[in-house]
Amino acid sequence: VFLIDEMELNRPQSDRAVALQGPLMLSGMSYARDLALQVPRGTAHGHETMLHMPVEPLGHTNPGPDALLTWLPPAANLARLRAALDGVPGAVALNQHEGSVGSLSAPLMDLVMGELHERGMAFVDSMTIPHSVALRRALADEVPAVARDVFLDNSPDPAAIRAQLAQTEQIARRYGLAIA
Repeated sequence: VFLIDEMELNRPQSDRAVALQGPLMLSGMSYARDLALQVPRGTAHGHETMLHMPVEPLGHTNPGPDALLTWLPPAANLARLRAALDGVPGAVALNQHEGSVGSLSAPLMDLVMGELHERGMAFVDSMTIPHSVALRRALADEVPAVARDVFLDNSPDPAAIRAQLAQTEQIARRYGLAIA
């Protein structure tokens, strides 16, 4: 399964992704313009849509507007999460954007998983940090969940991306599925 994050932040690239053959998971940023209008385009091409939710990162990186933050009161995070989910009609799952700090927080991940469970949605752990508790918290809340196997474009170098694609194929051949 190929998951394409940050949909609609770069319209020409998003248009090219939507036009790709084969089923894809298109993960739209919660703050992308016109996302609710663009989701049907992906669906018409046989793709499913996810919410790419900004979550608190390590360091001074800005994950984007209305990110889920470990230091906010739970009610504020829940309001941000609900607004983001409501903005992506037809989304079947959520994965985190950035999120290295937030993915280590069991209380924050429990809040996210509780809402996903209520909505009948799945979770894909982006694995932005090796010790993420997100997948474990999802499974504890009975949210269908998986973790990303391969990050394709850590490097923009075409040779590095080809190597990651080869690794994805190797995992898929061995296990019958790979999430890249």
